[in-house]
Amino acid sequence: MVDSLNRGIRFRDPEGNTTYVDLDSRNNVVARYDAVAGLGLIPFEDPCLGTTDNLVSNLRGNGVFTFFDGANRPWMTRYEMHLGGTGTSPLDTSNPFIPSGIFETVTERDANSRLSKRIDGMGNITSFNHDLFNRKTGRTHADGGSRSWSFDLDHQLTGSTDENGSEHAFENDAIGRRLSHIITPAATIIGGTAFPMLIGSTEQTWQYNGRSQITRCTDNNDPADPDDDAIVICTPDSLGRWVHEEQDGNSGIPLQGGAGSGDVSWGYSSDDLAQFIYPDGREIFIGSDDHDQFSFLFDDLFRYTECLMGDCCCDAAKTTWETFDDVSGNFEETYRETQTLDANQLPLSTTLTSTSGAIEGGFSIDGRRGDLQVTACSQNYGSTATGGPTLQFNTLNLDSLDRTEVIGTDDSLGNFQVQFVTTGAAQAIRNIEGFGSGPSGSVDIFRDLPRDEVHQIDLPEYQQDGSPGNGNRTADAEHYYQWDGFNRLRTVISRATLAVIASYRYDAHPAIFGGRRIEKTITNSPIAGLDGTTHFYYDGA
Repeated sequence: MVDSLNRGIRFRDPEGNTTYVDLDSRNNVVARYDAVAGLGLIPFEDPCLGTTDNLVSNLRGNGVFTFFDGANRPWMTRYEMHLGGTGTSPLDTSNPFIPSGIFETVTERDANSRLSKRIDGMGNITSFNHDLFNRKTGRTHADGGSRSWSFDLDHQLTGSTDENGSEHAFENDAIGRRLSHIITPAATIIGGTAFPMLIGSTEQTWQYNGRSQITRCTDNNDPADPDDDAIVICTPDSLGRWVHEEQDGNSGIPLQGGAGSGDVSWGYSSDDLAQFIYPDGREIFIGSDDHDQFSFLFDDLFRYTECLMGDCCCDAAKTTWETFDDVSGNFEETYRETQTLDANQLPLSTTLTSTSGAIEGGFSIDGRRGDLQVTACSQNYGSTATGGPTLQFNTLNLDSLDRTEVIGTDDSLGNFQVQFVTTGAAQAIRNIEGFGSGPSGSVDIFRDLPRDEVHQIDLPEYQQDGSPGNGNRTADAEHYYQWDGFNRLRTVISRATLAVIASYRYDAHPAIFGGRRIEKTITNSPIAGLDGTTHFYYDGA
């Protein structure tokens, strides 16, 4: 629906959920209200028929209000939390973290309209510095932790200092491509120990082809051991599609399967991925439909097929699993999954059946609130062929912090209700009705640990590196954790024995920020048979 200036003020989805928007004279959105359950009637004059009718619309839910200054810049946002999520109800004052039912965030800018401060709903201030070229050069958190950046005359990032005090140096080529990232880690130890807080990689490098695609990248992992460097070599075809990647290529590392075992390859049909070869030589074939959407996948032992149950690319799907039968020489269907969608093309139900027709499991969405959050769902598990399935029904409610309260019934476990409660700074998940043979009544089945003002666990044995609220955990009640300058976990140390129980290696591939995990080594495990090394390879998906 639009107002007299032809501006959208009410938006209704196919299920009839209405979101309200208010605008000021400068067309700024100054208020937005959630859609909630409960219906109201809005008089509407039909210009074609000349008659008046009533439109059915959701009531206004919780409101978000934005305030603008004279230069049209937003400077404050106010969030109102009402009982039941209905805007006409009184404010929800039961949450001790938001006792008024209202919280506000404030943004301050300097004379050049650059962001200078952000103040959250708890009054914590984050401040920012800029240089004469309007580049952000510094950020200071409410707890005093800070980060800084420096640039060259081409406005390329050349260095930074993080919250730990580690120095980062960047090298770029003439067209702005990153060539290397070198870290000088801060000489800091984990409190109460002799363990360095930061270990591992200090250098990553990248090389490119003429199309600016990465063709080689390296990560030195342990700087003292050249044999553990991770080298990735990438090969595209003439159309820029990746056709081969040598992962973890370093002759000093005995990979599973010997030389070349880290190679992965891709093949294409038109522009669609059609073939993938794993490091162990396993070959997967992939097909797409006329909409260029995934259709099937198979190898010599297994076939997976997904097809649409209609002509539209957003129709519900039917999925089948088939295995190869050595006797018939054909693929035989073992399971079929059928999906249904609602008017918004959102999942409504899924049913899994076996070849015999027995229902093996499934789920259904039994209710959504105005913003499409699920409010009720049911699931079943166990085959009808063996007397099942077991049905579990859940009612889901969200509190003012969007935490889920679950009220459920399970055929085998009985009634249960789980909700979040708050006592001071501690939070708990409380079992209200009891879960099966477990505790009944008002019993806390899990208690979160007390938190500080930036929501981190506030106990002496828990430590974080860098700026609280932005740092990595370096200690808890059972372990010490060492990280590298790329914020990647390197080792886990038992607090009781001071022995390393897990260590990790990474590459420098940009598919994941900081690089992909390529190796995990478990040692000194108290569980028999768990020690060993696992290598990870990636298919580019």
